[in-house]
Amino acid sequence: MNNILKSITIFLMLLITLCSFIYYFNPALFKTLVKEDGLIENITAFILLLSSIFLFIRLIKVGHSKSTKWIIFNIFLIAGLFFGFGEEISWGQRIFSIESNDFFTGNNLQGETNLHNLQLFGLKINIVVFTYGFGLIFGFYIFLAAFLFKKNNFFNNIINKFGVPLPRFQHSIYFIIATVIITTVPHSRTWELWECFNVLLLFLILLQPFNINEKLLPTIK
Repeated sequence: MNNILKSITIFLMLLITLCSFIYYFNPALFKTLVKEDGLIENITAFILLLSSIFLFIRLIKVGHSKSTKWIIFNIFLIAGLFFGFGEEISWGQRIFSIESNDFFTGNNLQGETNLHNLQLFGLKINIVVFTYGFGLIFGFYIFLAAFLFKKNNFFNNIINKFGVPLPRFQHSIYFIIATVIITTVPHSRTWELWECFNVLLLFLILLQPFNINEKLLPTIK
């Protein structure tokens, strides 16, 4: 199952990256793909949910043999991924036709019940937190985490205690190539592709981390 999921994930990552070129040949189709509640956004939400479910199952199965730090980190990781899923679907607002309250109507750029589209005191939360903040953290994670894990004993101990799955070298290459291709598309919703790719990349890292003992699914012999 692990190999099947890895193959599907890599295929989807390639497909999402190639979707960038649709913009130049069929702008209308591109707009449909990246629209709110469109195919790309739904894939992103599904992978976030799937990741949190698999991690939760792993926590139930092996958590009893792990340290408190490992359990706490994995609970935060599960909660973070599920939060991302909830944000992507605006916590089911459009699915169940739920009206936003006055706070979200007045402060959310799309009038939705979610945090990532909030604008407070003139600051767009999506830009400040999810683009710049998350971008810096994810960039460090992709390019430096595995290197420090190998070279620095202090960092190595922290990673081992908390059970953080680390990216492999090829994951960094995938990230660079996809980022260069996707960000060249001059469309305001291009970031939906980049976001979807990164969620798929994170799922791939969970499936085949550099520190193999933190693999999401055990290999069945």
